[in-house]
Amino acid sequence: MLDCMKKLRTIGTKIAVAVMCITMAATPIVSEAAGAIYQVNNVGAQNYTNWNRWPNPVKSYLVSAKDNTLMRVQAGSDGTVVVEYYNAYYQRTNTIVLEKELPLFGAFYEYGEYYYLVTGQENPDQDNKKEVYRITKYNKNWERMGAAGLQGANTTVPFRAGSCRLAGDGKYLIVRTCHEMYKSSDGLNHQANVTIEVDTETMQVTDSFTSVMNSKYGYVSHSFNQFVAVDNHQIVAVDHGDAYPRSVALLKYPTDVTTGKFQTRSCQVTNVLNIPGSTGANDTGVMLNAFQVGQTNYMVAGSSVVQDSNNTGRSTYNVFVHTVNKSTNAVTEHWLTNYAEGEATCSNPQMVKLATNLYLILWTRVENSKTMLYYTMINENAEQQGQLYSVQGALSDCVPLLYQGAVIWYTDDNKELTFHEIKLASMSYNQVTAQPDATELRPQDIRFESASIVDLVEGREAITARMQVETTGRTNVEYSWYVEQNGGWSMISDWKTDDASLVWAPANGDYNVLCKARIKEAPDTEIMATTRVAAHNMIKGKCQMPYTNPETGEPGYLIGVESYENPNQEYLYEMLILDCTLLAEGKDAWIYTTGKFPVTQGNAGWTIWSPQYGYYWTLFRVYDKDGNMLDEACYGFVNAY
Repeated sequence: MLDCMKKLRTIGTKIAVAVMCITMAATPIVSEAAGAIYQVNNVGAQNYTNWNRWPNPVKSYLVSAKDNTLMRVQAGSDGTVVVEYYNAYYQRTNTIVLEKELPLFGAFYEYGEYYYLVTGQENPDQDNKKEVYRITKYNKNWERMGAAGLQGANTTVPFRAGSCRLAGDGKYLIVRTCHEMYKSSDGLNHQANVTIEVDTETMQVTDSFTSVMNSKYGYVSHSFNQFVAVDNHQIVAVDHGDAYPRSVALLKYPTDVTTGKFQTRSCQVTNVLNIPGSTGANDTGVMLNAFQVGQTNYMVAGSSVVQDSNNTGRSTYNVFVHTVNKSTNAVTEHWLTNYAEGEATCSNPQMVKLATNLYLILWTRVENSKTMLYYTMINENAEQQGQLYSVQGALSDCVPLLYQGAVIWYTDDNKELTFHEIKLASMSYNQVTAQPDATELRPQDIRFESASIVDLVEGREAITARMQVETTGRTNVEYSWYVEQNGGWSMISDWKTDDASLVWAPANGDYNVLCKARIKEAPDTEIMATTRVAAHNMIKGKCQMPYTNPETGEPGYLIGVESYENPNQEYLYEMLILDCTLLAEGKDAWIYTTGKFPVTQGNAGWTIWSPQYGYYWTLFRVYDKDGNMLDEACYGFVNAY
C-alpha cells in the first residue's frame, strides 16, 4: 500500500530538476515476420490492479499505418517494445523489436509524422543527476530521431501507481504521468502526478512540474490515473485522487502551451466525482479509463461503486460517463448501468470517438461464467444513441481504434492474439485470431457482404448521399456514381478510392442514381446499389393527408405544395390528379385540376379533393408570374375510404 500523505504541503521542497537532450543512436532489431507472434496477457488490463486501487501504464496500442496495415505496439516485461504490422486479414507482415532506452515503460504516442516512447528508471538514491524520464522520438520507419530527458525530478520511481498519457499542440508534447517522490520530512515517499512539456523540434524539455504543491498548481496526490488533452492551447487534465483532492478531478490550466510553458498557480479544479473516505486512503471504489473533449462538454468515463460512507466495502461497479460543461464547469452525472450491490460488477470501460458528437463506449461483465461485451453509442451529453448491444467478447488496455468504418482492438491471453472489430454500418461484432505469416490475398478470398445507399439528402442546392458497404476484410474500396433519366445512363463521378460520398447538383427532375463499389485489391469484385432521387430547387415540400370536411363531414384529402420562396406573391401554383385505373383503360385520366392560382400570403398553395376509392397520382407544379413552369413533382397514393 502506498504511504498516505499526512498533510497538504503548500510550499514545494527544493528539488533539483535537470533537463537533457539525448542524441545517442539506437538501432531497432528488424525481422521479416519471423517466428511466433509476440505474446502477453492483456485481457482485462484496462481494469485497476492492487485490489482495484490503481492501474498500470497502458502497454497495448493499435494505430493505422501505411499500405492498409495496422500497427500493434506492445510493451513487454522482457525489456523490449515489440512492433508488429498486420494486413487486412490480420496476418502479420513484419516485426520490429526495440530495446527500451530506459527499463520502465511509460507510454507510446503517435503525433503527426512521428512516434514517441516514454521510458524511465528508478532512482532510489535520490540522485539529482540520474535520468528518470526519457521521451524518444522516431520517424514512421522507427528510425531514432532524438530524445529529451529529465534528471532527478523529485522522483524515485517513475510511473508508480498510475499511468502515462500524452497530448500535442503544434510542436509541443505534453506528458502527464506520476511518480513516487523523494522522501519527505515525515520519512515517507509519497506519490503524485507529473507534467512535462517537450519541444519536439529541438527535443528539449521546456517545462516540467514534479514538486509538492497544491491543486492550483495542477498537483494531485495521490494521483492514481492521469489523462491529458490540449483544448484551445490550454492543458485540460483529469486525475484520480485519493487525498488532495479526494475525487476524480478535472484541472484546467490558464497558460498557453505554445509558449513552451504551462506552469501556473491558478488551475481551475472541478470535482467530477467526489469520493467519501479518509484522506489518502488508497481504496476509492473508482476506476477511470477515458477522457474526451467535446464541443461543449468534457467527458470522463469509468466505473464506480456507490459513493457513500460504505463505498470501500462495496464490490459492484457501474459504468458512468460524467460531463463537465466547458463554459460553466457544471458537472452532470450519467450512469449507463445500474446494477445493485452484490450483483456481477462491470469492468472499466473503453471509449472511442466516432465523429463530431458521437462516441462508442464499451465494457464487460461476467454473466453465467461468460464474459459479455456491452457497447453502445452516446453523444457528448452522454445520451445513448441507438441500442445497447451485448455479445460474448473481451477488452484489454488497448484503446479501440476507429479505422475504415470499424472499431478495432486486440486482446492476448498469452496463447492467442485476437483482433476484435465492430463494423459500424451494422454494429456487428467479430473476432479474428491473428496469423503469424501473411499469404497472398486471392480475389476469391475478398468479397462484399452488403451494400446500400444511405444518408440521402435531397437539398435545394445539391443531392448528397453515401455508399455504405461491408467487406470480408479491411480493404481499399473504390466507388463510382451514375445517373439515369428517361432511359439513358451517364456517369456522375469516376472511380475514387475510399470516397463513398456523392455531392451532385442536377437539374430539376426525378432520377435513378446508382453507385458501384469494387475492392481495389480485386478489381473483378463489384457490387452496386440504387436509389430514386427527386431533385427540386423550387418545390420545398408536398402535403397530401386524409382530411374530413368539418362542415359536411365528407372525407377527402388536404393537398398542398410549398415553394422555397414567393417573391412579391407572384408565383402561381397548380395541383392535378391522375386516375391510374382510367389510364390503364386507355381513357382520359386527368380527373382534377386546381388550375394556376396565386396566393395572397405565404409560399404554399392548398386544395381539398374528395376522390372515390382507387389509385392516383398527384402532380404538383409551381410557375412564375408569366405562367412558365419552374418545377414539378409527383406523388402516388391509394384512397382507401
